[in-house]
Amino acid sequence: IIKKYNLPSLEKAFHEVHNPPSHEAKNEASERIALEEYFILISAFSCLIGMGGAPQASIRMGARDNEGAEKILGNCFATLFIIAVILTISLCLAAEPLLWLFGASENTIGYAADYMSIYALGTIFVQITLGMNAFITAQGFSKFSMLTIIVGAVCNIILDPILIFGLCGMPKMGIKGAAIATVTGQIVAGLEAFLWNLWKNSD
Repeated sequence: IIKKYNLPSLEKAFHEVHNPPSHEAKNEASERIALEEYFILISAFSCLIGMGGAPQASIRMGARDNEGAEKILGNCFATLFIIAVILTISLCLAAEPLLWLFGASENTIGYAADYMSIYALGTIFVQITLGMNAFITAQGFSKFSMLTIIVGAVCNIILDPILIFGLCGMPKMGIKGAAIATVTGQIVAGLEAFLWNLWKNSD
């Protein structure tokens, strides 16, 4: 599967960086790829725990072992939290080296670093949103799982122009405003997923 789907997309991405139609396009492509790789790195850990733990919890629930399912949920949440703390510290300390590694250029590294220095602080909410959503879906509530993502995305869309361009009395923050908007959306989505699981499994 990796060979069939992932490698061609990576090849295309690097082709865009090294063979763009213009210098501006090269800068834009390099920044986009650097950030995309950063996002993949963060979300991969949440998918590892969520998609691995949720089926196990479903099996326990199918066997009427609700206590066992709750233990799996609790262990997965704790693991997500620990991973999030480690990732946040690591990404804050090594943001620029990682961005260079992922394809940032001299013209884009400043913007990318500013964005990621703020985005990294929202790592825990990315972990909770993606990881806990897997458990929501596994319990048969895929619509609510989708809703958490939609609400977070809508918050991001609304806040983006306000914080980037300084609308509604807010200061103009540019790329940092975009990062704050993204993290705010992640916080909203993460709290939704966490509180739903807490409420649904309170019994």
